[in-house]
Amino acid sequence: MKRFTFMLIAAFCIFSFTLGTSTAFAEKIGIVDIQKLQDKSKEFQKIREQIETKAESLRGKLRTEANKLNEEEKEYEKQSMMLSLDAKETKFFELEKKRRLYQFTMDEYNRELRLLEAESTRIISRKLQDIVSKIGVAGKYSLVFEKNTPGLIYSDQAFDITDEVIKNLDSGK
Repeated sequence: MKRFTFMLIAAFCIFSFTLGTSTAFAEKIGIVDIQKLQDKSKEFQKIREQIETKAESLRGKLRTEANKLNEEEKEYEKQSMMLSLDAKETKFFELEKKRRLYQFTMDEYNRELRLLEAESTRIISRKLQDIVSKIGVAGKYSLVFEKNTPGLIYSDQAFDITDEVIKNLDSGK
């Protein structure tokens, strides 16, 4: 155990001296708050509105389909006493087919929304990466962290560059 501790201390000392002579520790650090970015950026708001508009459109179509299906089920229940066994069975299978189609349509709409969200996330992530890289180079930042990164427990507000990122994202730079 003593040998391991000694080796660890020796490695740390060598690393520190080497690091001190060849490169300096991060001279300037930046922090970006993604939650704040999502709440205040016009670009994020525009994308969020597009997704919500699409979702509401799909929900409206689903409500229409659900209402039609409910009406047909009510009609079936009313007529079931008067229908012959064959007609009753045929009508039942038609309703089952329509229920499966409704379920399939709902699954397709959900898949479509997930794809839209994933594509939007991919696009905005690329833009953010470019903007943060440009700000990092222009501002001579050694490191830029996301505020809620695991392991980052505290950061001084002076390191926060979120407002600058929002300004550049919204201006299209």
